[in-house]
Amino acid sequence: RNTRLVKLWQPFFLKFILLGCFVSLASIIPTTQQSEGNGPVHGCMVFPWLYCIGFSITLGTLLSKIFRVYRLFQAASRAER
Repeated sequence: RNTRLVKLWQPFFLKFILLGCFVSLASIIPTTQQSEGNGPVHGCMVFPWLYCIGFSITLGTLLSKIFRVYRLFQAASRAER
């Protein structure tokens, strides 16, 4: 936790997690768009795309962070033997 490499990457991961959360939250805004006729509402088509992209960014960042910590612990356990 106190190594330079771990401290260097913490803000990077946190920024990507926040980016994913904001993109997911931004998916709510297009759903407030009202239809002006009988055609499709573009906000309803954009909602799943924004939500899925935000979720993928957040989950991918969390999984890569967990995998990085796992590799650090595996390397430390090999070094102790």
